Order: sequence, then C-alpha cells, then structure tokens
Amino acid sequence: MDPQQACCPNLDCPARGQVGQGTIRVHRQKERRVVWTVCGRTVAATHGTPCSRLQRPAGLVLVVLSVLSWGCPVQAVGHPCRLDERTVATWLQRAGQHGQHVHRSLVQQGQVERQQVQADDLCGSRHHFGNSVR
Repeated sequence: MDPQQACCPNLDCPARGQVGQGTIRVHRQKERRVVWTVCGRTVAATHGTPCSRLQRPAGLVLVVLSVLSWGCPVQAVGHPCRLDERTVATWLQRAGQHGQHVHRSLVQQGQVERQQVQADDLCGSRHHFGNSVR
C-alpha cells in the first residue's frame, strides 16, 4: 500500500479527501496501520476492502477470490485451502458487496464516465481507504 495515495476515512477530518499532501504516515509497520497527522485516526491497511478484519492472510483471500472469479466452485476452492466452504462463500459475498459499492460510488455517481476501469485503478478513491494488500 502506498500511504500517500490514501484518504482519511474520518468524516470529520479537515484533511478528508486530500491525497499526496503529507497528511498520512505509517503508524505501525508490523500491524500494517497508518495514522493521519491532522486528526490522529489510525486504521489498518486493509480498511475498506474485502480483506478488512479477516483472520486469514490477505494473500490467501485474494488467491481464493481469484480462483472463484475463474468459475471454480466454492466447494472445490475450500478443500485444498483447508477452508470451510461457508468461509469461502462469505469471502465471495463480501467481495461482491464491495464491488457493488465501488460501482455505485464511482460509476453510477458519475465519477468515472464512459471509460474502462480496472479494480486496481480504484485503490486511491476517496470512498475507500487503499485496497493494496501486498
């Protein structure tokens, strides 16, 4: 995650919506948390993404979602990854809801018009705090 491309999720922050202004810094590298220097709010690097608050590594979640996106059944993904099929189904539901939210926020409200948008292009949007989980 590039912290300089993220916006403060705090609605009351005077720096909300500002990107690249030096208002954010790494708070705890090991826990992957950042802090906004204006309001003092700290959040996890996965805040606002389908990986937020999950107990599994984000890399595993992304691999599972990738395999599902290619049409692999939920049951077939869960078994080799030693995941309960309900967990996989929940991750799929969360990712779908996140995609719908991004679509509503950016495409339907006219922020992105008549152009092709890739999911990784949206990571710096003002509605979501970064989605890079490398």
